[in-house]
Amino acid sequence: MGCGAIVNKPEAFRDLRSSILNHTISSAVAFAAHHFQPSFTCHLVTACAELAVIQCFPLREAFPEILGQSYRLGMHTDIILMTRDEDNGAQALQCTRYSWAHATARPWGFTLPLQCPQCGCISEWKNTYDSGTYIFECSYRGCGRGHSRANPQKFTFKRPQGAKRLNPGRRHNAGWLEIPLNFSN
Repeated sequence: MGCGAIVNKPEAFRDLRSSILNHTISSAVAFAAHHFQPSFTCHLVTACAELAVIQCFPLREAFPEILGQSYRLGMHTDIILMTRDEDNGAQALQCTRYSWAHATARPWGFTLPLQCPQCGCISEWKNTYDSGTYIFECSYRGCGRGHSRANPQKFTFKRPQGAKRLNPGRRHNAGWLEIPLNFSN
């Protein structure tokens, strides 16, 4: 298991992936939170022990179901699953990022600020959705006035390339996303 201090720094994350391959580790899980709280992982670890260790499912195959039992963890951190992929004799690492997405709080797994950084207002964001893109705009009428620009603060969130919604753990307007990660080395 690794934490955000490793996976959020490109050089450290590259070294982690290299170490997994060099030490013939079959699978590894990393958490992307900057201030990781290990106590939030209890459901994930329990489901992982049950499905991967006791029932002997391959971790990659069981991971969506494991996440389905760990949906509260998603509001705290993204999870990165790394598994060995022996394809045609070449050793490679298959990496997948799992992000919890919520239509108004974490569009496509990205965090929307609770407070407008432009005007400081804590109010509901006006949002629109079109062709895989969420657009959020500050709903405070005075946002942007008194600054050099007169437009309210906007955030745009596009669907990550290759992202797919998972059914386990899915709620009315929220659920886990599976996002493949590709690295040049």
